[in-house]
Amino acid sequence: MSANDRTFILSSRDNYKFAQDLAGRQTLQGRPATTWESGQIGQNVASFDVYTGSYLANQVGGADPATTVTANQSFAPQGGSVSATGVVTNVDCRTATIPVTASASYNIGDKVTFANGGVTVKALGLTDKTNTNQPMTFTIVAKPSGTSVTVYPKPIAADDPALSALEKAYANIDTRILNAATMNRINIDANATPSIFFARDAIEVFHGEIDARLFSDFGGKKVISSKLKSGQSAYMIYDANPVTMELSYRMFVWYGVTIKNPMACGVAISY
Repeated sequence: MSANDRTFILSSRDNYKFAQDLAGRQTLQGRPATTWESGQIGQNVASFDVYTGSYLANQVGGADPATTVTANQSFAPQGGSVSATGVVTNVDCRTATIPVTASASYNIGDKVTFANGGVTVKALGLTDKTNTNQPMTFTIVAKPSGTSVTVYPKPIAADDPALSALEKAYANIDTRILNAATMNRINIDANATPSIFFARDAIEVFHGEIDARLFSDFGGKKVISSKLKSGQSAYMIYDANPVTMELSYRMFVWYGVTIKNPMACGVAISY
């Protein structure tokens, strides 16, 4: 996948940090003017096209609730099944639900780590499965109850004795999350604003057509439409009063946005 296929949108806070770090570099002379005009900070920055995004909302965060896991955890790669009639049953294999003492103080979107006896569960390298010696970071994507959280990605441990050699090939953490392990929130800044990133083919903008003639038939308005470069229709409805010389109009497009590949999208929060 080329850099032009990947986009990173920095929140206002992260953009400020980014600008502070790079402001003195000679290679960025004239960059502020370009960014002001287009919203794009740079192309192919660490394989991403980077933009500003002042509209991104805060992730509440706050003090670490530090809840406790209440059972040994074991998760295996999971696939769908096929019924006798040939119907495929889809399974969300990306997430896992973990029982904890209390989940009420956590928020959807929180970044958390787990520690067994004070030793954090470490992330593995995706290709060679070596220990990175960095705590594995999970995202809370749901709170099914007051005593459980659903996290992404699913924690698959390389030392889990219940897994086969083939299943361990999908491991992403060095050791299992055990009973009495602590879950710690790491986005403790209450004003943290997430940045977002995605592969462009993971986002789909779809559009439809409306019978704009109805505005003329029932509202007495004039309607014109035109095709944009994307193939989407843009409409303008307008009317005028010849006595007062008042003109009213509205321009709009009819569209929606969907994420067709969630695994190619993500949220980044700096601490």
